[in-house]
Amino acid sequence: MRYFDDLFIWENINNVKQLRKFRKLVISYFTSVEYTRHGYKETSSSISLRENINLMIPKINVIMRQAHVSPSLLHRNPPAIGGGSTYINVVENIFNLHHFMGLGKEDVVDFVDKAIGVYLADQTKAKIRSLNPFFYLHLIIITIIKLPFFVIEKAGFNREKVESSIPGKIFTTIGTLLAYIWTLIQISEKLGFLTTIKSFLGLP
Repeated sequence: MRYFDDLFIWENINNVKQLRKFRKLVISYFTSVEYTRHGYKETSSSISLRENINLMIPKINVIMRQAHVSPSLLHRNPPAIGGGSTYINVVENIFNLHHFMGLGKEDVVDFVDKAIGVYLADQTKAKIRSLNPFFYLHLIIITIIKLPFFVIEKAGFNREKVESSIPGKIFTTIGTLLAYIWTLIQISEKLGFLTTIKSFLGLP
């Protein structure tokens, strides 16, 4: 997965657009339902909004993860049902929040706003990246290094778990470093600097 600081400006802008669309749908949904003593009930308009929200949730989860925003809150169960606590993803459980005391649509909107803030704060850097030819080279190198993890995912394993493991991080770091060194050597050779660099380092 490419995170917010590895995205082109047009990807950044699109993610902000998707987040704002989702935010608007969430607010519209909870405005359109009819509230009762036991929570709320659906209306014809809220049913349509609910479908659109559900369709967007997988994409919104990815966009938030790209922004390093985890929409999870610690919920403490009442002593009457055993107590204890668990983390609730408020985006994935947006239509079940009324079952968790203290959680509501405001929590969803807050996390969406945080993610929007991350992307907006990075837009100037995203514009610079998008015009930098070395950024494109960086993406090519990263893509090549990530190929083994893609194969692992296709084999049915958890790619993110393997990639975030210590061996996975070591492989990525060493592979990226070697790829950059090899690229630097190739560029130096094409520009005629390789002989000078070897001489400076005392290499044959």
